[in-house]
Amino acid sequence: MIKMSVKLPKYIFKRLPECNAKEKIIKIYYRYFCNPLYVLNKMVTEINQQNDAICVKLMNGFTFCDSRDPSKKSKYYLKYGDPKKLNQLIEYKECEGFFNVLAEQFIMNLYERRYSIKKGDVVVSIGASVGTNTLVFSKKLDAKVK
Repeated sequence: MIKMSVKLPKYIFKRLPECNAKEKIIKIYYRYFCNPLYVLNKMVTEINQQNDAICVKLMNGFTFCDSRDPSKKSKYYLKYGDPKKLNQLIEYKECEGFFNVLAEQFIMNLYERRYSIKKGDVVVSIGASVGTNTLVFSKKLDAKVK
């Protein structure tokens, strides 16, 4: 069974038979009605395109850039998202993976659920993505990143 932070009403669970379709319905419900990109969309103060890259500036002052790859198509979040709630992001469907990385860090706090960082800690950031963790670590540790 899928673990979700938002629970569906009990009567829906009781009426749905146990099968693969039930899990798919739950996934669609979660992604359509409880989409973390809706909150990210509200946090975006500016989106602009620079050459072949898209740059997103968030309310917290962080700016992230990622290259636009038109060969990548939208999968779940934007496909099942409400365009009215994704008005800034919906135009850049090909950047969905990039938006998901930002939502994981700044909306869902996915990585910080497993650990806590405090001043004096040593953190090694290998650099396997767009730098969201590195910026958050440097801000929390009050350290410079090179």
